[in-house]
Amino acid sequence: MILFHGTSSIRGKNIIRERKIRIDAPKVYNSKHPMPTTPNLIYLTPDFALALYYGNKTSVLYDDDPYLIIFRIEISKDLLLPDKDEFDYTIKDFNPIEFNHKKNLR
Repeated sequence: MILFHGTSSIRGKNIIRERKIRIDAPKVYNSKHPMPTTPNLIYLTPDFALALYYGNKTSVLYDDDPYLIIFRIEISKDLLLPDKDEFDYTIKDFNPIEFNHKKNLR
């Protein structure tokens, strides 16, 4: 399976030099971030545009880097895990009995 990883060129040059994406590398979305990611995981996407988005965001907002790098990675599906963080941040639980859409729209 082909997946992508977007990051700043500063971080990307370290990946190229070490020839691996380190799980212990300094995280952008660390425990101080409002939406931290799970430690010791590497985040990949099948969507090139999404990798570009995260690479650009990391470059501009966090590393003050005018450039980004997108890595194309071939990996076995057996090594992948679902992105629980994305699920937790985008899917909100609510009780349908307590949620009255007509009342809440007023």
